[in-house]
Amino acid sequence: MVFSGDSRSGRNPFSSLTNSCGIGRRFSFLNAEIPMVKLLLDELTRQVVIVNDLGLHARAAAKVAKLAQDAQSNVWISRGDTPADASSVIDILSLECPKGTTVSISVEDPSDLDILEAIDQLIREGFKE
Repeated sequence: MVFSGDSRSGRNPFSSLTNSCGIGRRFSFLNAEIPMVKLLLDELTRQVVIVNDLGLHARAAAKVAKLAQDAQSNVWISRGDTPADASSVIDILSLECPKGTTVSISVEDPSDLDILEAIDQLIREGFKE
């Protein structure tokens, strides 16, 4: 970190931390941690193809939502750039995912990795139908 003052001068040494984009603080060590952040984000997201002949229909969406509702944090399912709350059947159905569609499933908290795995497996197995 770069400081313009130090504690001996009576100034707060943290008062001169630079701000990269007007939001929050910028720390020089952050660049070294970006690969770790990316790795963590990759662990919290899965890409999966809808294999069920009927696609992601109401009964299948209800199974996904039931799993997502047990999560400690938010669970998202996305088609392209369109995210949906995975705990809401209506939100899932709004994605309109026929067979062959690739979706992303994401959790916000590492403690929900078991939920992520369960949803991923459910979709890969064609919703057990």
